[in-house]
Amino acid sequence: KRTAVDVRGGQNPAWDEEIRITVTKDSSEKNRTLEVSCWEKEAKTEDLLGQGKVDIRETLRTGEFDDWVKLETEGGYRGDVFLEMTFYANAPAPLN
Repeated sequence: KRTAVDVRGGQNPAWDEEIRITVTKDSSEKNRTLEVSCWEKEAKTEDLLGQGKVDIRETLRTGEFDDWVKLETEGGYRGDVFLEMTFYANAPAPLN
């Protein structure tokens, strides 16, 4: 999923969009890792600025994530993006 392009974002783009992602019951690492990437969009091209990963297991437990995510490429560190996440379950929590 992706946000809209911040056309006038320059060095300090901002995205304030709600994106809903389904979380499966499968608890393997690939289903508990959120991949975040930032792209530069020009008229005919899109270039990767950086990407990072967030382990969402703690977010699934606590319901909240508000922190900086480090973005990197093969060339190294490229900056950070602030990410706010809230987990809402579709069903009541299972009884212990």
